[in-house]
Amino acid sequence: MAGKLLEYSFSHEKFARELDLYVVPSKRKGTAGIFMMKKFMDWAKINNAVEVLFEPRLSDGTIKKFDAMAKRLGMEHLANAYRRKL
Repeated sequence: MAGKLLEYSFSHEKFARELDLYVVPSKRKGTAGIFMMKKFMDWAKINNAVEVLFEPRLSDGTIKKFDAMAKRLGMEHLANAYRRKL
């Protein structure tokens, strides 16, 4: 998992953006993805981000799995991204 903190162009508030989330195929049936997403959200909150953005780039039909994970974490679906206020 990789991500970064950014500042909105219209304010000094920060948000965290996920850059890459990869779970090896043998671990995809478990909770590794959710664990990494939660840890990223914890890190974002510690660093004073007001929200997190995940923009999955999936092409093989796994978007439904990501959608289910995002919903479990209380995220909101926005076009091709998921957002959660912190």
